[in-house]
Amino acid sequence: MTRFSTKLDRHFRTLYAGQQQARDALCATALGGQDKALADYIVARRGRYCLIEFKASEAAFRSEARKELRLALCKTISQQKNPLRWARSAHFIGWGTTITQSLAGIGMADVESIALASYPGAVCPLLGVPIQAPENRVDADHFIEMFLESKLLGSSAARFEKYLALLFMLAGSCSADALKSIEGSVYVYVPSEDFRLPELHSVRFRGLEQLFLLTVGREMRARAMEKHGPEIERDRPMGRHGGMRL
Repeated sequence: MTRFSTKLDRHFRTLYAGQQQARDALCATALGGQDKALADYIVARRGRYCLIEFKASEAAFRSEARKELRLALCKTISQQKNPLRWARSAHFIGWGTTITQSLAGIGMADVESIALASYPGAVCPLLGVPIQAPENRVDADHFIEMFLESKLLGSSAARFEKYLALLFMLAGSCSADALKSIEGSVYVYVPSEDFRLPELHSVRFRGLEQLFLLTVGREMRARAMEKHGPEIERDRPMGRHGGMRL
């Protein structure tokens, strides 16, 4: 999780280095004790949102079978189309990988990296629940690039809210109260102005609505309209490299 967070922070800073930009915000926060119902990590920017579970290795995926809530989730999304759509766009799993390769000046070395995949496609089949969804594996750099520089990855605010409400419902919580209890940090980019250098501030949010206000802003009206629209969104290729479809 720490390595992923470092990569995400570095890419976000590089994206705005030396540019005159309007205020922007990125949420990349560990959920701590909230991960029982949700996940380990939440990422949000410009009206796109996703949850990420992190495992030490791919072999650790099977530990999800010990979580009754995850088995209940897989059964739910295997039977209902809309929850499956929400999960495919909003829920991912990440894990550490090691590849032996030759490095200049070092020779052969075990290089550590991070891979990510769709949670429904990668995990649910291991729990004995077949899901009509590809796992779509990508490396962390590609995942971060697609999340920060396009809208091809992640869930809309309206769909994300519905998915979190589903997770809390499966956990036996009142979704309305639980959505107000989510806490984390948002990194707010403040561009340079006159003689002031660009700044990146960590701002605490409390509740999903405040997270949306910080990371959506002017798009809140579009979110409200989307909540009343159809729950159908066609699959899209994830970026120029192809491969991942959400």
